[in-house]
Amino acid sequence: MSHSQKPESMKHRRPKSNPPTDWAQPTSVITKTWIKNHRTEVTSAVASLVGTVAGYPLDTIKVNIQKYDHTKIRPANTIDLPQKPAYVRYSAWACSKDIYKDGGFIGFYRGVLPPLFSVCLVRVITFTAYQRTKYRFDDFFFKHTGVSPLQKCNQKWAKPDLPIFTTFGCAGALAGGLSVFVSCPFELTKVAAQVSRSLDKPVEGKLNPLDAEVRASFRGKGTLGVMGALVKNRGWSGLYCGIGYQMARDIVGTACYFGAYEVFKMRFSVQRGKPADDQLAISLAGGLAGAISHSINYPIDKVKTRYQVNCLSHHKSRTVRPPVDFFNREGWRGFSVGLTRAMVTSAVLFLTFERVKKAVNMLAVD
Repeated sequence: MSHSQKPESMKHRRPKSNPPTDWAQPTSVITKTWIKNHRTEVTSAVASLVGTVAGYPLDTIKVNIQKYDHTKIRPANTIDLPQKPAYVRYSAWACSKDIYKDGGFIGFYRGVLPPLFSVCLVRVITFTAYQRTKYRFDDFFFKHTGVSPLQKCNQKWAKPDLPIFTTFGCAGALAGGLSVFVSCPFELTKVAAQVSRSLDKPVEGKLNPLDAEVRASFRGKGTLGVMGALVKNRGWSGLYCGIGYQMARDIVGTACYFGAYEVFKMRFSVQRGKPADDQLAISLAGGLAGAISHSINYPIDKVKTRYQVNCLSHHKSRTVRPPVDFFNREGWRGFSVGLTRAMVTSAVLFLTFERVKKAVNMLAVD
């Protein structure tokens, strides 16, 4: 059999395409047909909204812990002894109390509206790109091994293997890399909203006039206002401050995210003789995938956040790039909060995605 000839079984691995929308049909039929034709976009949008609302308070705590300066000056015992920096712990509980004191319960959702739109848009792009590219990798493995990873992952008693993880992981890496160009400006404005109160507070010592002017330009600004201030302060490239860190984070993180999710879902469902859409398996797999992705990416994510906060509080000539240090305990501050957020958000996201997708597939188009 030549490689140009696709076996009959390859035709059944992709979801069936619905006929084009007939706009002469009743409104209910048009709506159902449109939803089924855009099932990936619809399900990922709904899942993103639910997941963002569920995990945003923990994300606010994580960002405020990450930008907190844990290096303080410890008073010397005598006047002859030099003052040395000491590591000051800023707990999640202390951070939560500060957020609540500044803004009440609403403070935990400060800046949530931009992510509701941006995360929804980015996830739609990510899931759509992932959905399409995974079939490319599946074609590759099927052509060279005769086994389809996409078919195997739904077969009862099947075990996950390297081709399965590679198919989903590589598709996730490509999808994550593509989405960065859309997500970076919105993530920067989200960080600006989450740390806006700290930019308003006075700083110890004399503040450089250039830095003071930059800080003032972001005060009281919404999403578009922050974007405008970034362009004014740094040019159009200012919208992509920290894109290198974010690119590294999202390529590696999204690869682990989707690869781990599919592998764990198999382990908890079909490998145990359960259906592939078992809700408990989906929740556990989603939570573990979020935990693994977050654990691998956390030091890079912390550096990205610190660098973006520096861009928001310092003149472009005075912005310092924080070092990436995987073995410095300061690099792991806020890890437990971020880990909890990642697990909750991912479990809710995938469970919602799978349930909405199932409901969409069951829509009857008359």
